[in-house]
Amino acid sequence: MSAARSSSRGLRWVTPTPKWPCATAWMPRRKKLPNVLSKRGGNAANSNTQKTVEPRWWMKHSLASQPPCRAKVFFDEIYHDFGTPKPWRIFDDVLPTIEVLQKRGTRLAVISNWDDRLCPLLESLELANEFEVILVSAEAGHAKPAPEIFQAAAEALQLPPAEILHVGDSENEDHHGAQAAGFQSRWLCRDSAEPIGNSIPSLSDLL
Repeated sequence: MSAARSSSRGLRWVTPTPKWPCATAWMPRRKKLPNVLSKRGGNAANSNTQKTVEPRWWMKHSLASQPPCRAKVFFDEIYHDFGTPKPWRIFDDVLPTIEVLQKRGTRLAVISNWDDRLCPLLESLELANEFEVILVSAEAGHAKPAPEIFQAAAEALQLPPAEILHVGDSENEDHHGAQAAGFQSRWLCRDSAEPIGNSIPSLSDLL
């Protein structure tokens, strides 16, 4: 989808995964977004600032290699698209795992280094109602691996950190960040041939 739009606008992506140009560029830098918001006065109570800063940040980091005049023409389209279900897919183990955990009475939450499009996106994917708490870094003012965002999740759930198991696919942001905040943790390594420490290859391994 993204590559098609860029081609139609005369842009060329230099990335090993052209289907995900914004995601590829964004992932290494995503934890910096809350710091940008903080410097400019953005926080959970200042949605206008947040909505202004987030698109600018995305454009700077995901389209940095493109000529400004061309990038601006189609940026609004691709920014909108990444907030819709079209470029995303749900892994096969997600829904069955959620169903079993809910039957067991397990409370579920999301802690994500993302922006304010995540909740509407999860609603579009029919996932939002599966979670009791959805905590987004751009709204919380902190991003994983900062302990503050994990502490905020524990407070929202009204549980001590030691009683919460965090599962994520980033060794530093998710696994180490959760451990440092006092959470139990599992590192989700879908592409790993062999288990590494507390890693799991699939969410079904939680059951």
